[in-house]
Amino acid sequence: MNSFFSRYLKEIVFGGNDGIVTTFAVVAGFSGATLNENSLVQLSFLSVLLFGVANLFADGSSMGLGNYLSEKSAVENYKSLKQEQIVLIKDHSVVLEKETAKLLLENGIKGDHAKTVLLMFRKHKAFWVDFLMNYKLKERSVENINPKVSGITTSLSFITFGLFL
Repeated sequence: MNSFFSRYLKEIVFGGNDGIVTTFAVVAGFSGATLNENSLVQLSFLSVLLFGVANLFADGSSMGLGNYLSEKSAVENYKSLKQEQIVLIKDHSVVLEKETAKLLLENGIKGDHAKTVLLMFRKHKAFWVDFLMNYKLKERSVENINPKVSGITTSLSFITFGLFL
């Protein structure tokens, strides 16, 4: 079983890295305004700090929401494609068997071995669907993805890493 960390590593790295870079850029930009004594705009340390914290929460929320919507769309797309393959197996199994035999050959399975695999697919349609999703459509499984957790993880990583800047 995968741990939370390994399952959501992409979100942690993505959110954390952006939290560091974006927060640094915002704070550096605003603090630069206080270094010029001839400037009409003088920002206090507290103002710069407030801009940084506001950026952390606004951008962190934005990234989390964006990742949530992206993952939710990916899950819905995957389910739709999977349903299409289920219908194709049911309604056009002869044509799909030819496509599957070609895919098996492309992946080094031929002759009697390919016939055995096709026979197994006929009996176990769920495996056939998974095979088609992976090898025909090149779709990564999203069965274990939770869009809400992905979004929250991205947002919290952004905020946490940005605070340590």
